Amino acid sequence: MQGGKSVSDLMIGPYRLVDSRVVYDRTMMQLSAGAAVCANGDVVAYWNRHTDAIVGNEAHFMRSTDNARTWEMTGEPLSSEFEEGSVHVATGMAVLEDGSLLLPFADYQSGRMGPDDHPRRMKNRHRPGKLKLAVSTDHGHHWDRILEIATPFPFCYPFGRLFRCLDGALAMPVLVSMETCLSNQSERRGDGSGFFGSESWGTESGLLVSRDDGKTWGDWRVIVPAPNEQRCGECTIARCEDGSLLAMHRNMSPVWLASRSIDDGATWSAPEPTGLHGECGCLFGAPGGRLIAAYRSTRNAPPEVPVGLLMCVSEDSGRTWTPETPLPDPKGRPARASHETGMPDIVRLASGEVAVIWYSYDPDLPYGFPSNDTGWAGVGHFVKRYVAASILADSNV
Repeated sequence: MQGGKSVSDLMIGPYRLVDSRVVYDRTMMQLSAGAAVCANGDVVAYWNRHTDAIVGNEAHFMRSTDNARTWEMTGEPLSSEFEEGSVHVATGMAVLEDGSLLLPFADYQSGRMGPDDHPRRMKNRHRPGKLKLAVSTDHGHHWDRILEIATPFPFCYPFGRLFRCLDGALAMPVLVSMETCLSNQSERRGDGSGFFGSESWGTESGLLVSRDDGKTWGDWRVIVPAPNEQRCGECTIARCEDGSLLAMHRNMSPVWLASRSIDDGATWSAPEPTGLHGECGCLFGAPGGRLIAAYRSTRNAPPEVPVGLLMCVSEDSGRTWTPETPLPDPKGRPARASHETGMPDIVRLASGEVAVIWYSYDPDLPYGFPSNDTGWAGVGHFVKRYVAASILADSNV
């Protein structure tokens, strides 16, 4: 199903919401991941077939040739090389100056340790696997090659868009750990604490650096070391008008934490609280130095914070922000819980508009787990997610 409607009265900073669309809702359990605008103007959006790298997950792709208004499936899915494995993609695809598309992804092993482990329910948290990079030279119609990236970390999870350093190097934000679920019982059982850096089992965020446009990767630059008291997880990074890099960190508090680098990512300030009640988000540097943030509201946010996929804008390198404003659901259903929305990516279309690709929730979708599979009882919302697009125009242009 695809559909859209014009929404002309909602303003977020200088941006007016002009369109809200269903991109894809034809199978159960989509988890949106990211998007990129190709050198030919096409928009390629990609999403996980299942949520959180559940075993058997693949990455799927859709294409729009009309500035995110209509979509069709494109290319072939990315699949795991492992038996009971899982591919997982997140915000990260980048377009190089020569038009090549680069998409980092994780290819996880099962992590199953015995017959009592249900492989379908095993998530991405600290499963051993490989860090890979898919490369396309025809605007994402085909993947010419898949490169394996050697790292010293048994667990790697790329999250956040690849970006250019000022010296021309390419940087990839990655979440890493020296331990895996095979050595940590609580994380294998889905406790969740290790994923965000508990004292006993820390997760570290940082940058891998390439000086040959992604063919090889070398330096590791730490952003938030492990263990850390804030229990920081995924981060999203954008360059500010003043030249600094701003990173926003998912964590267990009610607000995003921010750290800044003034030396092009070599060193970072300690994470500090922001006024944004976000996680699973994206930070985007728009032309002219403006920052745009989109994220889902945190589960433990104060009651006055709107629930759903929130968006705001900064004109001063992320030091102050416009009010947190929820994007309307394309199907007209307001979000009732934070987990019903999330994982946005932000791109600038060939038209000059801004598109936010994200997932939303429709309880009326006809999908469900088998009634005898009781292990899924607490996460029924997983199966009824769909991919959405919100399109905004700068009112000052």
